[in-house]
Order: sequence, then C-alpha cells, then structure tokens
Amino acid sequence: MKLHRIHPSFLFIICLLCTSLLFSGCGETADSTIPGTVFELSDLPGKRIGVLTGSQGDLYATDLELPMGNEEPSVIERYMSLDTAVEDLQAGILDCVIMDAVLADEYCAADDHLAVLDEAFVWEEYAICLGPEQTELRDQLNQALAILEENGTLDEITSKYIRKEVSMEDFEDPEDPLADDLTDYSDESQNFADETTVLHVATTSGYEPYIFYDESGNLTGLDVDVAYALAKQLDMEIEITDMDYAELFSSVTDGSCQMAIAGIFPSEDLLETHLFTDSYTTACQMVLIRK
Repeated sequence: MKLHRIHPSFLFIICLLCTSLLFSGCGETADSTIPGTVFELSDLPGKRIGVLTGSQGDLYATDLELPMGNEEPSVIERYMSLDTAVEDLQAGILDCVIMDAVLADEYCAADDHLAVLDEAFVWEEYAICLGPEQTELRDQLNQALAILEENGTLDEITSKYIRKEVSMEDFEDPEDPLADDLTDYSDESQNFADETTVLHVATTSGYEPYIFYDESGNLTGLDVDVAYALAKQLDMEIEITDMDYAELFSSVTDGSCQMAIAGIFPSEDLLETHLFTDSYTTACQMVLIRK
C-alpha cells in the first residue's frame, strides 16, 4: 500500500477548522443568552414547550397540543427530568417550560437569564383523594385540616419547603374549585381514632418539594409532612406507600390505601369518581422562559 504524505500546512488548516467547529457547536448548546420567544401566555400557541412527564403541567399542556379552536398547535416535549428540559430551554431547543412555581423560582435563582411570566399558567388547589365511600374519613380529615390551619401547622410545613419569595401575592388571584364545599369544623375535642389505628397513605415521589427522597433515602416533602401531621391529629399511626401516579386512584378505590396525597388537583373527572378533602395548599403552574 502506498502512503501519501500530507503537507504540514494542510494539517494546520484542518486543525483550525475542527477547532472552530468544535467551539462554535459548544457555544450554541451552552449559550444561555439566546433571545426569548415567549413573553406572555398568548405566545404559547405554536411554540415548543417542555413539561415533566405525568406532571400537572403535562396535563394542562395537552390543551395547547390539541387546541379546540383555530389556534396553532404547540409542540409538547415530555421529559423525565426538569433539569434536562431547562437545559434545552437554555440551549434554545425549547421556547419555554411549564412547571410548579416553586421549582421555576429555583431555576431562576440559579440562572439570571431565566424568568417566569407574570401571569400564572394555572392555579391549583391540592387536596387529599379518597375512595367514593369514604365520607366519614373525609369529614375527619377536613376537621383535622381545619385545626392544623388554625394552629399554624400548615403554614409551618409550607414555609419549610417553599421559599417565602414565592407567594400568592406575586401572581394573579387563584380560583378555588373547592371553595363552595368548605365546611366549618371547630370541635378540637373530638376523638377521631377508633379501632383503625393505622392510616394507609398512597403517594408518588419525584415531585419536589411535595414528595421526594432526601439524600439519606428518606421519603419527605410538604405532602409527606402534611400526612404525618394529619395522622398525629387523628391519633393514628401512618404507613406511606410510594407508587405510580396512575395507581393512586385505584388504591383508594379498592381500599388498599385509605387516602392519596401527591399534589392532586380535584379535576372534574376525578370528582365524578372520588371524594376529596378541603385543600391543604395552593400550588401554581408557571411558564419558565428565557429573558
């Protein structure tokens, strides 16, 4: 085989070209100063939007993916990790990411080139889901929630996991879908505990700061603390089972668990098949954008 000698000057040119291409490519994926394309909610139709698979943001983004009117459909990209979605937003692959307001605030704090729209994408009142026959337990939980709200326990739990800079005053007023169903419970002396001493709770991890595993491998979060506080108020032991989100509702229907708490919004469809307590916290889905 005959080998051809390459002239040194030609090798130098090749090296320059390769170096230029390498650094220009890296600049495109790492440049967080790419101009934003979304400035208000009306800009969302037709945009490429990232969501966490199975999240509430994913649920509501479907309306943008399959619009009822003449609006241009948005392209919804579903991710297993919000970190990956935010990286694609920074790289210009996505136009925005829909996520919980608390998480959006954390990403903004870490990157000055990110921001959230002033207008909330959707407000949610999270409530505890029960089987359709659990009216007695629902009433007991509602009374316990009223006590925990009155004595400041719910506020204490919320401030533990949610930064105070993110508050309802930062955004538009929410609409509470359960407001008409609120009941006044004031008898703190009532003994909730009967022969059932264990409260079986279903939840779904991976939704920080509501339900997640800490560095020690312990299940924790706002929802977990609320569940423990309710069990203590009811004078019951507690057993929490981590399962897929879709299994939550069947678990309370078949009775394997008594209640499900996992950032659940009582949608119209769920209200037709399940009971819900009063809300225990207000959450907000926001749109994370590039400035």
